[in-house]
Amino acid sequence: MKKLLLTLSILIYLAGFLQAQTTIAGSVTNENGETLIGANVVVESTTTGTSTDESGKFNLAIRQNPPLKIKVSYAGFVTKTIEVTQKATTLNITLQEGILLTDDIVVSASRKREKIQEAPASVSILSARAISVSPNVNPTQSLGNLAGVHIHKHSANRINIEMRGNMELFGTKVFPIMDYRNLISPGVDIFQSSGVGLSNIDLARIEVVRGPGSALYGPGVTVGVVHFITKNPIDHPGTTLEVQGGELNTFGVAARHATKMSDKFGFKINAHYNRGNEFTLDPNSADSTLIKTYSNQLTLPAITNGAVDIGKPGTVINDNLDEDGDGNPIANNYYNATINTTLEFRPQDDLSVFVSGGFNSFNEVYYNNQGPGWSHNQEFWTQARVQYKGLFAQTFYIDAGAPADKPSFLYGTGVASGIDRANWETQIQYNFNLPSILNADITVGADTRRTTSDSQNRTYGRNEDIDDYNISGVYAQGKFKATEKLDFLLAGRYDETNVLDKGLFSPRVALVYKANEKNTVRATFNRAGVPPSALTTYLDLPIGQPIPNQFLLWAYGATNTTSYQDQNMIDLTPIGLPDIPIGSAGLPLEVVYNAINSAAMANINLGNDPYQIATFLNGYMPNGTTGTLEGFNISNGVPLEAVEQQPVEVRIFDTYELGYNGLVADKLKVMVDVYYNRVKGFTKFTAIGPTYRLSDADVSGDLSNTLESDLIDYLMNQGLSQADAAAEAAPVLAAYGTESTTLNSQISPFFGLFGAAEGDVVPQDPNIVYLPFGYRSFPDAIDYFGADIGLTYYVNNDLYTYFNYSWQSQNEWIPGEANDDGLEFQFFSNTPRNKFRLGAIYAPSNKWFGSLAFQHTPSYNIDLGLYSGATDVQNIVDASIGYGFENGLKISLTGTNIFNLQYRALPSMPIIGRRILAKAVYDF
Repeated sequence: MKKLLLTLSILIYLAGFLQAQTTIAGSVTNENGETLIGANVVVESTTTGTSTDESGKFNLAIRQNPPLKIKVSYAGFVTKTIEVTQKATTLNITLQEGILLTDDIVVSASRKREKIQEAPASVSILSARAISVSPNVNPTQSLGNLAGVHIHKHSANRINIEMRGNMELFGTKVFPIMDYRNLISPGVDIFQSSGVGLSNIDLARIEVVRGPGSALYGPGVTVGVVHFITKNPIDHPGTTLEVQGGELNTFGVAARHATKMSDKFGFKINAHYNRGNEFTLDPNSADSTLIKTYSNQLTLPAITNGAVDIGKPGTVINDNLDEDGDGNPIANNYYNATINTTLEFRPQDDLSVFVSGGFNSFNEVYYNNQGPGWSHNQEFWTQARVQYKGLFAQTFYIDAGAPADKPSFLYGTGVASGIDRANWETQIQYNFNLPSILNADITVGADTRRTTSDSQNRTYGRNEDIDDYNISGVYAQGKFKATEKLDFLLAGRYDETNVLDKGLFSPRVALVYKANEKNTVRATFNRAGVPPSALTTYLDLPIGQPIPNQFLLWAYGATNTTSYQDQNMIDLTPIGLPDIPIGSAGLPLEVVYNAINSAAMANINLGNDPYQIATFLNGYMPNGTTGTLEGFNISNGVPLEAVEQQPVEVRIFDTYELGYNGLVADKLKVMVDVYYNRVKGFTKFTAIGPTYRLSDADVSGDLSNTLESDLIDYLMNQGLSQADAAAEAAPVLAAYGTESTTLNSQISPFFGLFGAAEGDVVPQDPNIVYLPFGYRSFPDAIDYFGADIGLTYYVNNDLYTYFNYSWQSQNEWIPGEANDDGLEFQFFSNTPRNKFRLGAIYAPSNKWFGSLAFQHTPSYNIDLGLYSGATDVQNIVDASIGYGFENGLKISLTGTNIFNLQYRALPSMPIIGRRILAKAVYDF
C-alpha cells in the first residue's frame, strides 16, 4: 500500500511539473542567414538561459508558465526581446548587427568576456560596418571617430595613435594588439600601422580601452589599449575582394577567403597590397633649407671598436636617393603587403583552438626627433592560442628586419641603421568563480616576453652584445559583487625586466555602480610604470652630419652612468688645440701659447741670445684666460654643466578617473570620462654633456699683452732698462703677435661652438669633437586634469551621428611660470588642450551608404626635436558615399580632407592635402 501511494505521489508531481514546463527551441542567425554560435538566450529578469550550439540552434526548458519574455544577445548585434505565449514554441530569430549598445560584449577591458556597461574601464567599439564606410586606406585611421582617440597623420601613409595627452612621434604609449597578439616590439614601442597586416575586410571590430592598462597588459601601457579583432573563419565564411585607387597614385587590392569545413573546423586566408605616393617636402619652397641638410646617398658605415666610425669611408649602396630628380632625396612613395592564414578548430562549445601565421612587408618614410628616416621591414609571424572554459593560453613569435640591400636609415646622416628583431611571447590565464566570496570572479595569469636584437653595430653600437630586452610578469584580478548593483574590483601585476634592478608593481582599483542595465557610473585608480625602452637603453650611434665639419652629434643610451671623471677635459676645436680642464672660466692663455710657440720661435733671430730669451720662452706659461667659456645645452641653449647622468628610471603614471556610460531613451549613448593624471619621472632626449661657447675673446691681444709684460719684466730682471728691455722684446713680440693673430682668425669662426665635454660615453677620436646626446632622467612630477566626452545618437540601426570632445587642463610646463609644477626643464605634452570631431555614419546592409565627419584641432606648441614649434590649425572634412547592390557588390567614393585645407601635422613635416579614392568591394 505504501509503495502504491509513493508511486501515485511521484506521478502526480511529475504531471504537475510537466504541466508547468515551457519549452522554447529555435535558431539564431544574422541578417545574411549565417548561424550565430554561442548567442545567449536568457529568460528576462532571471539567470535561466542557454546558448546556441555549433548549428546556431538552442533548446530551453523552464518551469514557468507563459506569457514570458526571452532576451537573445550576441556580441556586436542588437539584443532582441521576444514574448513567448505558448508552452511549446519554435523560434527562428534574426539579429541585426549593432554598432554600439549596452549589451555589447567586450574582451579587452578585463581580458575576458563582459558587457560593456559592466566593464571597469572606459571602452568603445568600432564595428565592421562603421569601418567599411569610413574613408581610409588603413583601418587605424577610422579610430579617429571614437572619443578620446586622436590620429596623427604625418603623411599619406604614416599615422600614429594618441590618447589622453600623450603624443609621441616615432613610438606610442598606446598598446595595439590584434587577436591578442602584440603589434609593437617590446622595448622599442614602435607601432607601424601600415606594416602589421591590418585589413578593412577582415576586421570584425576594434575595441578601444582608454586609460592605463599595465595591471593586466604589462609595463608601458599608460594611456590605452586598441584591440583589432578579426573575423574567425567558422562564424564568418565566404569570399571578399576589395579594389581601390585614386589620388596620389594610390592603388590597393585585398582578398579574404574563409571556408567552414564543418561546424568544428574552418580556415581563412587573407591578403592585401597597397601602394601610393606620399605628401612630401617641396624643394621649391622654404622647405629647401631643410632638404639641403639631408644626405643624397646611403652608406653602410665602417665599424671601429664596435661603433659607427664616421671618420672612415663606408660602402655606398645607393649614390642617388633622389631617384625622381625633384631635388628632394626623401622618398615620395610607399607600399605594404600582407598574406596570412588562420586555422580554427572548435570541437565543442567551450573549446576553441586557433593557429595563425603570416608575412608582412612594407616600406615608408617615418619621422623621429632627429628628422625623417626610411624604413623597409619584413616580418614573419606565427601564433597559436587556445581557450577552454576559463583557460586562455597563447604563444607567438615574430621575426622582423630589413633586407641587407635595403636597410633603414636617417636622411640626416645617410648612414644605414635599423634593428632586426626576434620576439617571442607566451601567456597563460585562468578565470574562475568563487560564489562563496561575494560572487567573486577571479582572473590570474602570467606572461613572458623575450626580444633579441641585431643592429649590426649600426644602432646599438658598443651595446650590441647586451641588447636583449626581456619582461616577465604575473597578474591577478578579482571582481566582487558588493551588492546587486555595485561591483568592486581589485587587480595587480608585478613585472621584472632585465633593464632594471628592481621590479614594477601596477595596481588597479575600480568601483562600478550599475544604476540599471542602461546606466553605469565608474570610479577607478590605475598605476602604470614605464621602464626605459631598448632604444632608450642601448642606443649608440651618430645622429647627424659633422657640424661645422668638426663636431658630431652622438646619441648614447642609458645603460650606465655618464661620467666625466676619466675624461675630465673639454675637447676643443679647431682640431689641434690641446684639451682644457672642465671648469675653466675662459680659454687659458697657456693653451694659446702652446699652440703657437714652436712656429713663433722658428721666426725669431735671437743671435747668440745673451739674455737667454729662448730659455725663457721654452719654459714660459702665461697666466690668465681670454674670453668667457660657458657650457650650454646645444639642443635648447640653456646653461648646462658637466655632471654625472644616472641611468633612466621608471616613469610612473597614476590615473584617477570618474566615468559615466549610459543610454538615454534607447537612442542617445553618452560617455563621459573625467580623469586626473599624475606623472612622475621624466626622460628627455637632449644633450647629456655641455657644449662650450667662447665669447669676448681676443686671442692675439690678450696673449700679446701678457707676454709683453712678462718678457719685459724678465729682461729688466737681467739688468736692462725698461726702454732697452722693450727694444730687445720687440722682435719676439712681433713673431708671437703674427702667430697669435693667425690663430685668432682660425678660432674666431668657432667662438660660438668651441668645444664639448665628451665624457666617457662617446668614442674617443682626436680628429673630431663629439657632442654627447642621450636620455636625461628627471625625478620631477607633473599633474593635470582631462576629460573625454562622447555622444552618439542612433536615429535607427543603420544611421547614427556622433560628437567627441577631449580637453586637457594643461599642455605646457615652462620653468618660472606659476603652473610649472616646479619642473627644472621645459616640458610639453605635445597635444592640444581642446579638440573635437563630429559626424554621421549611414551603414545599411545594402543600397546607399556613406559617412561625413568634421574635425577641429587648434594650434598648440610641441617639443619634438626637429619638429618643435607651433602646429597648424586643422579643420578637416572627411566623407564617403557608396551603393550596395543585391549581388554583393559595393562601390564607393571616399575622401580625406576633401576641401584640401592644407596643413602640416607638425612643423617641418610635409603639407597634408586632399586624397580622393574610389573603392569596390564584392562579397561572394
